[in-house]
Amino acid sequence: MMRINLISLTFLAALFFSCNSAEVNNPSTSLLPLVKNKEWNYKYEKSDSNISVKIIVISSISAGTRAQFDSFPFFGDFGNDIIEKSDGSYLLESQSFMFIPPGDKIKSGYKWESKEWKCSVVNEKEDVNISGKVYKDCVHIRYSLSITFSAEIWLKIGVGVVKWSFIRTNPPSPEFGYFLLKD
Repeated sequence: MMRINLISLTFLAALFFSCNSAEVNNPSTSLLPLVKNKEWNYKYEKSDSNISVKIIVISSISAGTRAQFDSFPFFGDFGNDIIEKSDGSYLLESQSFMFIPPGDKIKSGYKWESKEWKCSVVNEKEDVNISGKVYKDCVHIRYSLSITFSAEIWLKIGVGVVKWSFIRTNPPSPEFGYFLLKD
């Protein structure tokens, strides 16, 4: 009887730990997998320009998981530290800007404001074709900051940002194009 209780207690403890640790920073279920040394490489579709984005530090904090990137160009030069909260939302820490809403809010048409940014989920299941490779069921989010900046990102669960743009709308950028994930 004592042996069965010990086995049950061990099983329950393992189950509790695995459920709690999966809530934040689970690379296979996160829209933006936060893994130290994870790197994404992007090619600008209108030239030979390339951009590399890499996570250099990961730490646990009371609010969730913090990742320091070597650069975070998706919203211009607004900071490099990202926090993934336990509700699945992501913040650009220096601005306290929630650029990905909680997981239960990721539905087509959902809108929110964070700081001066106006944000909306355009589609939660959009397919993105990049050089013949199709990323199925991507989340497409659009952002605007006053009349000055506009951004879009497409995120694939377990992969991260697969396509993005950031432009100055006032005065307008001379050329509009997208950065596409390179394999």
